[in-house]
Amino acid sequence: MKELIKEFKAKCNEWQESYDKDNVHFVYNTDLDILVKEDIKYILVADNPGNIEALNERYLIGPAGLAARVYFERAMVSNFKKEVIVLNKTPIHTSITNKLENLKEQSIESQEYMVNLIVELALLLNVPIIISGYSNGLIKRKDKLVFNNKSLRPFFMKFADEVREKNITNYYIISHFSRNMFYHASANDIALYEENPSSLLLNQGVKNREMFEITCFKS
Repeated sequence: MKELIKEFKAKCNEWQESYDKDNVHFVYNTDLDILVKEDIKYILVADNPGNIEALNERYLIGPAGLAARVYFERAMVSNFKKEVIVLNKTPIHTSITNKLENLKEQSIESQEYMVNLIVELALLLNVPIIISGYSNGLIKRKDKLVFNNKSLRPFFMKFADEVREKNITNYYIISHFSRNMFYHASANDIALYEENPSSLLLNQGVKNREMFEITCFKS
């Protein structure tokens, strides 16, 4: 695990060498440096670093990140910082994800790299992958999650390839934690939450996974 993380850090530096940080900023998550393999329970994949994340070189520490951390420590883990590997679909910083539309050429390689890294870590650690946020690559149509033409489409297309190859099997797709989208997307009521807080993530994640796999395995 340490070697994979070291390679990711080096890759971010390599990508950055071609650009001024004011134009294109590849952000590495320094929280990865303190992780211990035996502690990890989940791989959580957000969209891309925002302003707060870029400034602090840490992922998921803005308002959406705080919401994710509170939920995870209530429902999934005891210590988010120790037990969750936080990655992004691309390490390129933008103030909002939609602005990646202006950086498609720079971000495609990094998105595909991140899928490969996620697969290697999941196989090594044998823990679930949780994809948080999908609207910038997928859209719901009837009973399917299908590809759209937004900025994170390359990530989801590569992810679908890995699902088809069965390199990825243990994963969930959930709505983003920003603007309470995660809670709005869940059909669970308070009674179910009180009985089992993790059901909000697991139920939503399984349903979206099933809709995504209709697209992945369509004839």
